[in-house]
Amino acid sequence: MNHPMLISSNAELASVIADASSADVLCIDCEFHGEKSYYPLLCLVQLAWDEHVVALDARKLDLSPLASVLSAPEVRKVLHDGRQDLALLARATGATAIQNYTDTRVAAGFVGFGSSVGLAKLARDLCAVTLEKSLQNSDWTRRLSDAQLAYALDDVRYLARIDAALRERLAARGRLSWCESVCESVVRRALKPADPEAAFRKLGGLGRLSDSQLGVLRAVAAWRERAAASLDKPVGFIASELALKQLCYERPRTREALANIRGLGAGRAAPWDQRLLEAIVDGEASPVLDRPADRSEPEGVVDGLVNLLSLARRVVAAREGVANELLGDRSALEALAEWHVAGQPADVVPELLDGWREALIGDVLRAVLDATLVVAADATQPTGLTLRSTVSDGERPDTTARRATTGVSC
Repeated sequence: MNHPMLISSNAELASVIADASSADVLCIDCEFHGEKSYYPLLCLVQLAWDEHVVALDARKLDLSPLASVLSAPEVRKVLHDGRQDLALLARATGATAIQNYTDTRVAAGFVGFGSSVGLAKLARDLCAVTLEKSLQNSDWTRRLSDAQLAYALDDVRYLARIDAALRERLAARGRLSWCESVCESVVRRALKPADPEAAFRKLGGLGRLSDSQLGVLRAVAAWRERAAASLDKPVGFIASELALKQLCYERPRTREALANIRGLGAGRAAPWDQRLLEAIVDGEASPVLDRPADRSEPEGVVDGLVNLLSLARRVVAAREGVANELLGDRSALEALAEWHVAGQPADVVPELLDGWREALIGDVLRAVLDATLVVAADATQPTGLTLRSTVSDGERPDTTARRATTGVSC
């Protein structure tokens, strides 16, 4: 399909980039497929700046020139829920840095829209525009229809207006710097290379394995990641999680023994079978001593504290009109709980007790950990929860608990 808004030649792309490079704001969205490959297949990149709206046919173009715009600090890049898009763009363009990034989902979370607001709702509430979302899961690998292209372009057409409205609200609440801080962390996470050696930590049931078995699991999980990346196939195509666990227990030594491993797929074929056998031997020689917490066993002290802290976070989030996850995701709550169990070492500053989060929720979390503040049921509140002090004013050594309990019913 030859469409004036669909860019399919590198010469056209050069002209687009030259023009977009002078914009103050560049809105971006991506369409991709991730079901059949290790790396999601980037199909379309939509761009909007000033009065221009175009789509780049990613499968026909060399997108590397786009890296200069992504890294340009003078051009603010605006995406909605863009973490996965950022990783795709970095891989497709070779960009090693993406500067001046704004995520409208993050921004919306700071001004009362909740943690999972979609672009359609923001367009409706902030621009009085109804976006057609019926083609959200359509096939972007085939020849595009006019309807598909119109849908894709609408995902960036109104993004600048949405961004402007959100920034105005952020500025009015004094939260623009908070949003910028979180967006910077989104970029860091998106561009951080995956560590195959850490893949085993995402698996369940780790607490039931010995240090030696964990060493084998770490090695074979890393082997699976590398094989999947090399073949550009989903990790399950190489071996299932069940197969990884069976390898830990049985530790086969020959190709013939691998035939008895249930769920071992393309990993049985050369050269991956030999590399798997080598990984098993290497894993046995390198037991895991820094055991990860077993999240399948919720009775642990850390998990209990995390559950308690998450309830307190919910109360503060409702009070402040901030999305739960922006105050701190589960990994941040776990880090805080582990810091507390370790005796609150002075040389470690948990993320939730630093920067803007310290000012917004730090006192509450400290008081909950110190048991001077408790989470209680309160059916009169929208969340059904409230925070109550366990000490009288005269018993408080400082104003921490007093500040923590100011306006805590939500």
